[in-house]
Amino acid sequence: LGGEESADKGKEFPEELTKEKDDAGMDEKEEASLYSRILEMGVSEKIKLAITGNKEARGILVKEPNRLICGNVMKNPRITESEVVLFSASKNVGDEVFRAILSNRDWMKNYQIKLNLVSNPRVPLPTAMNLLNHIRSKDLELLAKSRNVSKAVSNMAKRMVSAKKEKK
Repeated sequence: LGGEESADKGKEFPEELTKEKDDAGMDEKEEASLYSRILEMGVSEKIKLAITGNKEARGILVKEPNRLICGNVMKNPRITESEVVLFSASKNVGDEVFRAILSNRDWMKNYQIKLNLVSNPRVPLPTAMNLLNHIRSKDLELLAKSRNVSKAVSNMAKRMVSAKKEKK
């Protein structure tokens, strides 16, 4: 087992998986190639790539069903707040990603992340209900009418909107 690990350490990832790109992204061919390369990797390789990978690799790995992999994506030191905004709105990420976002105070200061978490039906219900207290009135009205959120969140938003109107 120890021999495997040392052989793994010597194996570096190609630059296109680890180096951040300055331009707007990749074309579809590059992205498909990157996706197929990641699919062929083992779990330990994916975990290492999650911690060291670039934006494109993180975007693919955060959707992995394995909790270790997507959890390590959130520990990547180069992850940006704009990526976290996208992950918080995504319905294809696991609970581990939401847990990591909720445990990071800096990310939770961002209003858009809070709104995305409340609006995302995959976020655990108690968490979404707690975050409703931090949502602005206009957004509460939209949540109350939205069919894309859970019924409980929608009902609670309706109650909060009516309670605010009664106070006025």
